Amino acid sequence: MASGATLVFNGTEEKRKEKIAQLAKLPKLENSPDTLIIQADEGEKTIKLGQVKEGIGFVNRKPFEKKEKVLVILGAEKMTTEAQNALLKPLEEPPSYALIFLSAKTESTLLETVISRCRKFEIKNAKGGESPGTLGPDTPGPGTLENVKKMSRGQRMLWAQETSKEEREEIMEMLESWVGGERKHLSARDKKSSESAQNIILIDQVKNDLEKTSVNLKMALELLVLRLQ
Repeated sequence: MASGATLVFNGTEEKRKEKIAQLAKLPKLENSPDTLIIQADEGEKTIKLGQVKEGIGFVNRKPFEKKEKVLVILGAEKMTTEAQNALLKPLEEPPSYALIFLSAKTESTLLETVISRCRKFEIKNAKGGESPGTLGPDTPGPGTLENVKKMSRGQRMLWAQETSKEEREEIMEMLESWVGGERKHLSARDKKSSESAQNIILIDQVKNDLEKTSVNLKMALELLVLRLQ
């Protein structure tokens, strides 16, 4: 693979890690003299500037054993704005031997200036279709918010029942993409903007419940989709 930066997004974290290992031609993703993995420290919610600077220093040093150095940032959406801005120059002009990978829940969770400097690789599910978490917020399909909004009350209930059978993490990824899609409408200052603001509050509440409580997944999704604007 040519040097440069790649954003791997959607799917589960494990699937993203597997894809990065494949793209980097590594047997598995782990720290080594020529591979550095950065992620939020245990108990921390963000990836800080100091961690990103450590990664930049790493890629600026020539490989120790192999022809390439690989920097991987897991949970890239957790980087602070300051950390993302510090990464812009290395993303745009990486050393010829450097591969930089950003793993993020969704594309929209990063700064546009970061996204524009990366190749993009979207994770699909094993069946070749798209899982709830891999559908973009504005792309027609069973897992998109726009499609759910068009459903009748009965269809929404059936959708919630079927979707609740998916992996919990993939459903969380789907809800993240929904929030990203709704945020695009907030600047319009019209009825759609107001509805999007309400939807974001509802979705965030369900996400919080799923992360911090043992709430029934099917019931949480049913309540959410019945209240969506």
